[in-house]
Amino acid sequence: MAVNHYIPGVDDFKNTYLTIKFELLKHIKRKRILITLIIAILIPLIFFAVPPLLGLDYADTANGFASSNLGFINMLIIIS
Repeated sequence: MAVNHYIPGVDDFKNTYLTIKFELLKHIKRKRILITLIIAILIPLIFFAVPPLLGLDYADTANGFASSNLGFINMLIIIS
């Protein structure tokens, strides 16, 4: 008599794991993750490094700081 070892949901998790593994390996080979990581590090550094380099002060209030940093979001959306 054949025994059925099927457990509901396990095959779905295995397929999900294999898909995620394949996609990550694909992006690592094409250096997409590395480029994304570099961009994710550089953009915040620009917001914190450029004002002192240009001799400008940071905003005094939280709202002013947020508006100066979030003003770049439109350009970021267009770029991506």
